[in-house]
Amino acid sequence: MPFHKQRREERIDLALEAVLEVGDRDCPVTLVNGASGGVLALLDTPPPRGTAVSLRVAGRHLDGQVRWRGADRCGIAFREPVDVAALQAGRLLRAGPPPMAHPGDSYRGPRGFLRTIIHDVPPSGRLLNLALLILALLCTLLAISRLSAPPVTGLQTVPYARFD
Repeated sequence: MPFHKQRREERIDLALEAVLEVGDRDCPVTLVNGASGGVLALLDTPPPRGTAVSLRVAGRHLDGQVRWRGADRCGIAFREPVDVAALQAGRLLRAGPPPMAHPGDSYRGPRGFLRTIIHDVPPSGRLLNLALLILALLCTLLAISRLSAPPVTGLQTVPYARFD
């Protein structure tokens, strides 16, 4: 079973005609889907993996490299990120970092953990998340109290009765 890396962002469906420049050869391609880091291109004979290419689309050139190839398709990784929605609309803009809801918007650390529990679910899910959090805290406190309790002493052992 093949193992694939998880994608960093969702692909946007495209249906764009473009020209793939491989050295001194131009190949017509159809861009099927893409993200800020690259696109899936359909063409008759894809170039070998690792080939430096230039994609001419929407009147601009995008430099990249063939990352993988199939019988009639290849994945092209861009040298610099692009705004794929603008590319689809016929414009080409360089993509910056994704916008955040507010400057402190992050899901790392304790604040991010609480933000995930509180904000990312409907109200019924919030109650379930709160109940699970309380249960986890109680289990943790019970385990800590058991580990830090002094050992039980003063128990007398009773010998077992033997029947012969």
